[in-house]
This record gives sequence, C-alpha cells and structure tokens, in this order.
Amino acid sequence: MVQQNNLKETFNSELLSEYISQEKPLDRVKRLYKKNEQTTRYYEEAKVCEVISLFISTTVGSAAFALSAPLCRENYISANVATVYDTKVVAMRRAKDAYMFGGLKRFAKWTLLTYAVVFSFSNLSQALELYRCETNIAHYTVSGVAVGAISRLILGPRAMLAGGFIGGYMGTMTGFAATNIMTWAGINIEQRFYEEMERKLIEKKCYEESRAKALAQLALGGGSETTHKAGTPV
Repeated sequence: MVQQNNLKETFNSELLSEYISQEKPLDRVKRLYKKNEQTTRYYEEAKVCEVISLFISTTVGSAAFALSAPLCRENYISANVATVYDTKVVAMRRAKDAYMFGGLKRFAKWTLLTYAVVFSFSNLSQALELYRCETNIAHYTVSGVAVGAISRLILGPRAMLAGGFIGGYMGTMTGFAATNIMTWAGINIEQRFYEEMERKLIEKKCYEESRAKALAQLALGGGSETTHKAGTPV
C-alpha cells in the first residue's frame, strides 16, 4: 500500500489519463484473453477468473455429491424392496453403485452449471472493468443481472426477471466484497495501471539513457579516430 501511495504521488492523474488514452478500451478487453509476451501466461484477470470458477464449482459439486448420494441410495433401496437378489453381496453392491453413480451424476451436473455461471459472471465483470478502466460495484451488478437473466432464458420472461433480480443482488454483494478486498490488497484496476505506467516510463527512461550513452561513445570513438588520422605523418 505504501508503494501504491508513492506511485500516486509520483505520477499524477494527467499522466495516467494520457497513458490510458493511448490504448483503446477494446484492446484492453482483448488483452484479457491473450498471453503475456514476457511470461507466456495469461494476464492476472483471466487467471483469477479461472481459479475462482474452479474453486467455487468444485465446492458446490462436492456439496451436491455429499447431499444427494445418500438420497440416491435410499431411493434405490425403497424402489427395490421386493427385488430378490442372488446374494447379500450383490444387493449391497447395487446399493453402493446407486450411491456412487447418483452422487457423481449430481456432482458433474452442479459443477458444470456452477462453473458456467461463475466463469461467465467473473469474465463479464472483469471485461467491464478493463473496458472502463475502473473498479466499480456496478460492473458486478450488471454482470449478475445479465448472467442471471440469460441462465433462465428458456423458462420465459418472468423467470428471466426473477433470475436477473437474484443475479443482480448476488452480483452486488459479490462486487462489494471484491472491490473492498482488491482495494485493500492493492490489486484493483487503477493501481495496476499505475504499476504498468511506472514500468513503461522506467523502460522508456532506461532506453533513452542507454541510447544517449551509446551515441556519446560513438562520438568519442569518432573523435579519437579523427585525431589519430590527423596526427599520422604522410
């Protein structure tokens, strides 16, 4: 945080606006899905979206497995009370199969659904932040409304309105927590652009200094060579 404050004191808002104006909003959004030329990895925004989506979807899928697997076994036993098995081992194996396959089915279903929703929400909110170059709760609200409404598209207008309302509420709560955490940790969009601007200006300054030093060396070398030629007897 101290480093970020020093950056803000060193580079004023006019320099930041001039730097941001050199890059189009759509270029910043496209950069989200391109690999960094130096590290050959995706940028932090895309990495954060992927990690959050995987973590939440896996957690929800595991909870669905833990809750639904025992119910699947009980339903199988209730539906096959009158079934006659050859041995007790076969009956227990069938019940365990119902437990595992039923739980895995729910795990896959809820994991994929949750991943699709969370990944779409996180990518859309990050794209809006990059497009506007601003960290704002409204971006998360809009993303939640859009994802919630689209997820209930096939159920009709009323379901879309309900999904949009619920998605907007959850997006607002998520955005409130995310913006405060990112601001406290120093990783929001504005502070990251301060860091990138500092890096660009330092690279430019180093290039100018090295170029001036190289020109000075060439000038000194040319002058010494001229003096040597002038002092050479004919």
